[in-house]
Amino acid sequence: MLTVTLTNAGRLPLRVGIGSIQGQATFEDQNPLPPFRIESRGRDLLLNPGKRHTVTLRWEPSFLGTQRALLPITSDDPRHAVTHIRLVGTATR
Repeated sequence: MLTVTLTNAGRLPLRVGIGSIQGQATFEDQNPLPPFRIESRGRDLLLNPGKRHTVTLRWEPSFLGTQRALLPITSDDPRHAVTHIRLVGTATR
């Protein structure tokens, strides 16, 4: 299990959205589906100042080696309308 914690560090309420994971296929990976899966989220959230929300993810590698994906987070902050969180996992056996 992996967790990503979203925090509103501003002074106003912040509306955020959690997008679908986008896989970044490598030469070794013929599977078009990303190896990461969201276990818990909330599609559209309103985070008050200082509040947090945790998103839980599961990593299920499809081959040995490193796999990558992006988790897009949108917000109504015009300076950070979309933030991509990089997800990386390495399977060794």
